[in-house]
Amino acid sequence: MNVRQYEMFELRLNGISGAGPVLPEAVTFRNGEKTCSVPAFLAGETFRVRFMPETAGTWEYTSADGSQSGTFTCTPEESTKCGPVRAEEDHFRYAGGSMYRPFGTTVYAAVHQSDALLKETEETLAEAPFNKIRFLVFPKFMPYNREDPEYYPFFLKDGCTLLPGETQGGVCPFDVTRPDERYWTKLDGFLTTLRKQGIEADLILFHPYDRWGLADMTMEECLLYLRYCIARLGAYSNLWWSLANEYEMLGSRGYADWDAFGTLLAEEDPYHHLISIHNIIAPYEPKKWMTHLSMQSGEIDRIPLWKAQYGGMPVLIDECGYEGDIMYDWGNLTAEELVHRFWWSVCRGGYCTHGETFHREDEVLWWGKGGKLHGKSAEGIAFLRSVLEETGEDVLRAGALSADDPNGGVPENPVFARAMRWAGEMYRERVLMNLAPMRIAGERHVLQYLGHHRPLFTELALPEEGSWKVERIDTLKCTRETVLEAVSGTVRVELTGEEQTALLATRTA
Repeated sequence: MNVRQYEMFELRLNGISGAGPVLPEAVTFRNGEKTCSVPAFLAGETFRVRFMPETAGTWEYTSADGSQSGTFTCTPEESTKCGPVRAEEDHFRYAGGSMYRPFGTTVYAAVHQSDALLKETEETLAEAPFNKIRFLVFPKFMPYNREDPEYYPFFLKDGCTLLPGETQGGVCPFDVTRPDERYWTKLDGFLTTLRKQGIEADLILFHPYDRWGLADMTMEECLLYLRYCIARLGAYSNLWWSLANEYEMLGSRGYADWDAFGTLLAEEDPYHHLISIHNIIAPYEPKKWMTHLSMQSGEIDRIPLWKAQYGGMPVLIDECGYEGDIMYDWGNLTAEELVHRFWWSVCRGGYCTHGETFHREDEVLWWGKGGKLHGKSAEGIAFLRSVLEETGEDVLRAGALSADDPNGGVPENPVFARAMRWAGEMYRERVLMNLAPMRIAGERHVLQYLGHHRPLFTELALPEEGSWKVERIDTLKCTRETVLEAVSGTVRVELTGEEQTALLATRTA
């Protein structure tokens, strides 16, 4: 049997039973000196094992009880855009070697919709510019999302019932030892489709928008649920773990719980997928298990500060507001404003995530249920992605903020120094953020964004060495125009006086 590198080998364990839905270290895989022991998971009436080979060659496997063994051949993946995405300093890279720049979207309850609606979502994603999607394991209950799902991740405990429209209070009625195979098969199908489309699945494990009691699982139930996710889903190469959406709102969980969850995933996931946790107000404090920062915030100018506070790890604004027209402030941005926030994030050295919330009488909003996109921001996001992808493997970074010298020696001015002492740390941070340009640069490219500023001309600082071409970009019209060639050093660039203009400089010699 042949399996391509980073794809999935699945083994059915015959005649094996267990007291719960997970059997730890059920099968050991070996390739020369490389070994990996993986857990088995209950799928219907039988246990199965999934394994993602990260090294080409012949793999041997043996079950823990010695009853099953065999070999398979892992053929090498030729593409460099393959395998799990890893955090590398302040950016991301595929295990295969190529840069990964996330352009995400959000469809929280995608897996809890009808087969027809989920298929429509998959078809929309196939044509959209997004290479990451955030969605929930558990069903969601809030405005525009009030229906009961067809299937739940687990069967109910004996003697427990769910009444339509009523809230389950205080105790989880679901038996986490009895996964409902119908639900998990549907989730498997969605993950498989996303992998084929080259889309990363940012899977949200816990959330507070609940009336079914899933948010009230005991600690023991939570840990078993996480181990089941690792055993069943960990072998998907396109998987990310998000501990929670708006973790502060989940009152049943404390800091010690979140740390236990993050530590479990970091230690027991054989493939070390990316791990984050999403906030509503305050970002979670830096932890060893955290691979990147997942933020809800409109304060995109704080990206350089967050990077400094979190040791330089990648920063994703996974919720900056949505294009739409619903009554909630977070859900009625214009397409132009959402595209602006994408450019703003990227040119501050971070990344951004799309969402769409246009009111519909059938309550099928993309952000909640998927279906079709009705807004215009996706076109502008696709354009930005195309600009960045032209830079190839050139790592573009924002300049580091300097707390000692925010503006060419200004701290030596005694009046300024006194004002800074009086205003305190908060104002000091604001000054540093305002002085940082919206600019990222690598060895062969410089990308600078002017945002809502609209001068008639500006100066662009380029390296003295080499020869550079400068393009003026209209991010709203999605157009590019070469305005300077064979230049270097600081150059004057004529502009149009329009908002949301960007400049791209490319080294040509």
